[in-house]
Amino acid sequence: MYHELDAGRRFPIGELTGAIFENCAAVLLPISPQQYRPHLGWSGWFYGGDDFRCLQLVFPDSSGRFPWSSGSSESFRAAQPDLTAGNWSGLHERLAAWRFSDPPNVAVITTRKVVSGDDWIAFVSHAVDDGGWQFLNSESGPWNAADASVVGLGTIVQLDASIMELADLPLGWHAWRDSRGSPWRRAKTA
Repeated sequence: MYHELDAGRRFPIGELTGAIFENCAAVLLPISPQQYRPHLGWSGWFYGGDDFRCLQLVFPDSSGRFPWSSGSSESFRAAQPDLTAGNWSGLHERLAAWRFSDPPNVAVITTRKVVSGDDWIAFVSHAVDDGGWQFLNSESGPWNAADASVVGLGTIVQLDASIMELADLPLGWHAWRDSRGSPWRRAKTA
């Protein structure tokens, strides 16, 4: 991550993203200055006071639950306390507007090009057998499994907000579009 930041890459703040870890979503949240002394003592010494900006990197447990999620363990919450100005900077409320029946941390299949932002989502399928989601990029031709990436559904929505339009896509259906800005079309998978 250091090398990517040093090269000029910037990660979203306050939004779930799949751009930090390869196998799970994470979120960067601003740390409240009231938390600096109890949690960032040496940083205050290094910067000569509390006049600096700092972010908390929050990641899910092995079951995909974030510290604010119901079902996360007390020890996991204690290991990642809320260092924001309160209530995880409102992230919990934003996720409450979630329209999918699957939670934001459910694992979905996509491509590395979608996760990196090098390509857009052109095809979405919702499998009838296991309820799994696939979000494929715009490249034509056979799909290469070596290009696969597993991320959380919330990461996909952060990468492309139009995916929320597909929250009601039934099992056994797929959706596609001709360009990044064109409307989604739907059909039952044969």
